[in-house]
Amino acid sequence: MSSLAAHPARPTPLRAVPADEGRHARRRGHLQLVGPGYTPTTDAVPVSATPPLRLTRRGRRLVAAAGMIVGTAASVGVGAWAGHVASPPPASAGAVQGVTVEPGDTLWALAASVSEPGQDVRTTVADIVALNGLGSDDLVVGQRLRLPA
Repeated sequence: MSSLAAHPARPTPLRAVPADEGRHARRRGHLQLVGPGYTPTTDAVPVSATPPLRLTRRGRRLVAAAGMIVGTAASVGVGAWAGHVASPPPASAGAVQGVTVEPGDTLWALAASVSEPGQDVRTTVADIVALNGLGSDDLVVGQRLRLPA
């Protein structure tokens, strides 16, 4: 008793045919004659349940833009962290004294009162601004300032 088994069709690559094989050469077809006890083997590649994801041009642009935004945010965050780590310590490393601003006081006068003789008053003004976190040189009567001692 014989039976026929059908194998899945596979594309075969083209090959050069020698002159003696020509038209009457024996070719293997898609059907194979098999005997009793034959167990078929599957050489086929398993097909996945879901097809691979394919993005449109708009989708690829969106993914690229999202990647650039995430990369930019990460680099800004790392830069801010590195700048914070590398920044010098605040001017309050030494001793400080507290002063209440009186009418007519200026940063220059306060800096001159605490500066050592021969020391540049401009650096003391910059230290006072940094020590108190002032955004401008304007002072308000009754304002508490920390001055370097």
